[in-house]
Amino acid sequence: MQLTVTMRRCVALVVVLTMSMAFSQPKLLICMPGKQNTQRLQNGFDTLVGQGTAIVLGRIKDVEALLPVNPDAAIISSKAFFNYLPGYTYVLVGKKKQQAGEKYFIVTASKEISKESIARQKVGIIDFLNKDRLPKFVHDQFNLNITFLKRVNKEDDLLTMLGMEVVDAIIVSASQYRDIYPNTRLPLTIIATSENNVGFAVCAAKEGKIDDKLVQALLKTPVYILKELGIDSWEKP
Repeated sequence: MQLTVTMRRCVALVVVLTMSMAFSQPKLLICMPGKQNTQRLQNGFDTLVGQGTAIVLGRIKDVEALLPVNPDAAIISSKAFFNYLPGYTYVLVGKKKQQAGEKYFIVTASKEISKESIARQKVGIIDFLNKDRLPKFVHDQFNLNITFLKRVNKEDDLLTMLGMEVVDAIIVSASQYRDIYPNTRLPLTIIATSENNVGFAVCAAKEGKIDDKLVQALLKTPVYILKELGIDSWEKP
């Protein structure tokens, strides 16, 4: 079977990207699904730490795909991600108004949905842990085994799905809830609150081994990049 021109171009692109990553070996992988502007973040980190030093990714599964070929790269992601990724130590912790974490909520727009019935319903959630770990996160935080979790990469998609009744409820952080509440006429109700605060963005490295120059650069991260990551500042743990 002959490849079309488009297919050949796609194959060539994949090969080029693979070779590029193999030779450049980025020192930092960044992924904070939700409302981040991936290209804006990439441009910002290129300026902050130098081109080729960092790769910004929009999906957690892309981070996990790159880990085997970039085992020494530090990672910026949600603190919860590292609860299920052993061997990594925090080198920087993101803070927001001097807080290191926040509660998560299960939110619905239907009076017929309750915490007691939600386990049998469809629930939307940002895919910040990948599909195998999200159910464990939900169980750990809400003591619920939800049968169907609808994963999305963008915060706006959660409200859209809820409004179109694609899902019966959504799981959001407290800050995400504050963002979406003023932008909808849906009668939102919080039916469950997480048992613990969940951390914001952190930077972690295997066994805490990271280039000190990279840490010093990250401590000077501009406000607009911090905002894209959902934090106000970095602090050493």
